[in-house]
Amino acid sequence: QEGNVGGETSGETLIELDGFPPRGTPRETEQYIGRAIDKKLDSAEKEKIQELRHDALGVRIALASSQFFLPGGTKIRTSALRSLDKIAEILKETDKKIVIEGHTDNIPVASNALYESNWELASLRATSIVRYLTKYQQIDPKRISAISYADTRPLKSNDSAEGRSQNRRIEIYLILDER
Repeated sequence: QEGNVGGETSGETLIELDGFPPRGTPRETEQYIGRAIDKKLDSAEKEKIQELRHDALGVRIALASSQFFLPGGTKIRTSALRSLDKIAEILKETDKKIVIEGHTDNIPVASNALYESNWELASLRATSIVRYLTKYQQIDPKRISAISYADTRPLKSNDSAEGRSQNRRIEIYLILDER
């Protein structure tokens, strides 16, 4: 089968990727991860993934915080571990760096919470994912890190419950281009 880009024949043969694209573009890598998620996760497990997208440096797998943590909580729900295990299988197919990002909405944490702000909440959630992936999935700690963005990088407006829900997330960012 010949490649067809923009209606023109490139003359190159398209090859189905059987494994992680070693030098794939962010778009190709996103497509591969999407196919792997479709293949490995059942419908209930896929619901825990909020979004899959790429940018110039890599691919982001956004996990819905409500599916992985209790409200205000920082311990991973037992019901989310199977999904996380299957995502880890995909991540282990490559040696690229992984950044776990914690994001929140703009609602302040409860006054009786164990932490002072959304910065700590997002950080503790991200580090919970890092600890799980390094301890139970044996992902090399040298290639994974955690970062907190709190409410500083919203995807949607925080003016509605749906928007706030979209903003409460953990993003697994697979870095393909380390500029």
